Amino acid sequence: LDLNVPRRAAAISWALCVVYFVWWLGEDWDSQRAARLLEIGATVVPRYLAVALALVLVGHLIAGVLWLAGGMNSRPREFAVWRTLLQAAAGVFWIAVSMTALPAVGATIAILAYAWLCALLDAGRPDVRLAWHSAGALTVAAAKWVAVDLVARRAATPLAAAPPVLLNAEMALGMLIAVSMIGIYLLRRPVWVQSGDSSPRARLVLAVAIVLLMTIGLTAETLRAIDRAAARGVAMTFPTSQTRQLCTTILWCLSAGAFMGVFTLLRSRTAAAAVGVALAGLLTLKFLVMDSLGFRLSEGVAAGRVGANLQLLAGALVMATAGLAMGLAQGGWRVAAGSMVVVLAFWLISMEIDRWAEGQSLSQPWMARQVGWSVWWSIYAIVLVIAGFRIRAAPLRYVGLGLFAITLLKVVVLDLSAASTGLRILSFFGLGVLLLATSILYGKVSPRLLAHGDEASR
Repeated sequence: LDLNVPRRAAAISWALCVVYFVWWLGEDWDSQRAARLLEIGATVVPRYLAVALALVLVGHLIAGVLWLAGGMNSRPREFAVWRTLLQAAAGVFWIAVSMTALPAVGATIAILAYAWLCALLDAGRPDVRLAWHSAGALTVAAAKWVAVDLVARRAATPLAAAPPVLLNAEMALGMLIAVSMIGIYLLRRPVWVQSGDSSPRARLVLAVAIVLLMTIGLTAETLRAIDRAAARGVAMTFPTSQTRQLCTTILWCLSAGAFMGVFTLLRSRTAAAAVGVALAGLLTLKFLVMDSLGFRLSEGVAAGRVGANLQLLAGALVMATAGLAMGLAQGGWRVAAGSMVVVLAFWLISMEIDRWAEGQSLSQPWMARQVGWSVWWSIYAIVLVIAGFRIRAAPLRYVGLGLFAITLLKVVVLDLSAASTGLRILSFFGLGVLLLATSILYGKVSPRLLAHGDEASR
């Protein structure tokens, strides 16, 4: 009859059916939960899930009718709103019912099935605009997988009853979500190509989401593997808590490299540099404060082979991440990434000297540590000054001079406090030679090195 009132009444009636379904389920929850429709392995599918599925399909059917009516009606915008609300309500209803009817993994699979249903309908009729509903369902499935299936479920499962690392239903489900993202994108891509849109933003979001999902899943598996090894009495060089931190830092460095690669290929070098510097900054802060300094102050120096240990590997990867970001960046971003490289190189060697001094059979390991630091800091300060001249970077030279001044003050105040008279004479003689060499470098060599440079860089 082409009447608008029955169309609106249909949408309202469907909403009343949903409300009644919720009330009916709450009133008779125990018996409805026990009424089985079928069993898939150890998973019991209750009968009311089929009723909910029927309601979802009817909701989309009414939304399709409203979409057809909107094309023939004088008020298409009103019917577009009704259609969108019905589709969104159907999706939320299905997600909520699935999470009450099925176990955690089964509910996630049901949400993925709904995402595929919307994607297939959208592939047949793109003008129905179900692509966003499919993307929303995928987002909910991914968020639920992280919060419920991976984190909450693992926290409640004892290590003795936990499934094998990587070979478990949770990781398989994460792979299924990633594959679903790729498959649904490929279903939608012909529509974008036909409309003249190459969908670069969709590709970028897809790639970032997959890298993020895999990072979260592998992080959880890494932590669980370390906990299982500790529970079985496997000997570890570093404390278990520090091993967890170092291993996650290593994994996140690899993920940061993947993120920079994704942004370089799909967006721009500038965006990749910004992302890389931000991630490298977070990793640098985590390594300096949590992975090394915090444990050094609370646990002392961890045993390990000098120059070949997990802490040095993690720090080297963080420095490589900052170096990769520096290679992509320009201007201020490049300076920020370069500063991270300078700080990390200084910190890593200082930690190895600390480990060396602690591992030696010396009567005064404190003195050996202080002398080792002073020698390294002096060498590094001179290297920074020379590098500042070579690349015409005045801030780098100033940092080198500042470090050199701190080292001199440290030698006079700390290192020489416990030294004999002869050693003090030799130490002051060595300091004088270093100061003379630095002054010669600045007074004689710098004009030739900066002869073709800008006056401001002097």
